[in-house]
Amino acid sequence: MSSLDSFNLIQITDTHIFGNSDKRLVGTDTRDTLLKVLKKVSETKNVSRLIVTGDVSMDGSENSYEWISRQLEGTGKDFWVLPGNHDDIQKWSLVFPQHLRCFPATHIENPWKLIFLNTQIPGQEYGGLAPKSLSFLKREIHAGDASFIAIFMHHPPFNVGSNWIDAIGLKVGKDEFLDLVSETKVRLVVSGHVHQEASLKFCSAEFVTTPSTCVQFLSNSYDFALDEKSPGYRFICLFEDGRVETKVSRLS
Repeated sequence: MSSLDSFNLIQITDTHIFGNSDKRLVGTDTRDTLLKVLKKVSETKNVSRLIVTGDVSMDGSENSYEWISRQLEGTGKDFWVLPGNHDDIQKWSLVFPQHLRCFPATHIENPWKLIFLNTQIPGQEYGGLAPKSLSFLKREIHAGDASFIAIFMHHPPFNVGSNWIDAIGLKVGKDEFLDLVSETKVRLVVSGHVHQEASLKFCSAEFVTTPSTCVQFLSNSYDFALDEKSPGYRFICLFEDGRVETKVSRLS
């Protein structure tokens, strides 16, 4: 790797796939919009991994996971799938291989370490990090096996400015999480859940959220409201010197 080389990823999030292909989410065919996003993803060169940050399914059905697994495999890219509040992780053992259903987890691409966290609290829309996950995170941040760290999770650890969605963000373990990621090795924290693009600089890290592959939520809204913006995804470049560049792309 030269100083100009990067480890490149694409994040997609909140796909909300139904087991029944006839079902719609507020009038949107979530399968159709995802296929359009994945077509663009498949055409993107020099991408090492595709990461889906939760709410993979809308109904938690085995059929929905089987369908999306086939579509992700069809991109020809390695992928990682994280759970969101709508997902039924118990069904994942029937569909996804072992390494995609163990949380928390890590993946190293020197000099970077990717950390994957499960923020789902069963039965709740808001998220949290269990003591086990926080202990894991602390250990992995302080380990000497990577120079820089990027963290992926469903619920964002910061407010995006919409009262209703901020009320169901990361709640349990949030303060402990923020304390841990204040370490300078942490350069990026990537989330979904809010169906909109947002960012925040925190210590040495950039916190980002990403548009859904289906419906979008209106930014800076007190109550639930939809946005007319197109579905999207995020391209992420992790450079050898610890720099991070990210960019949201949307369907035209």
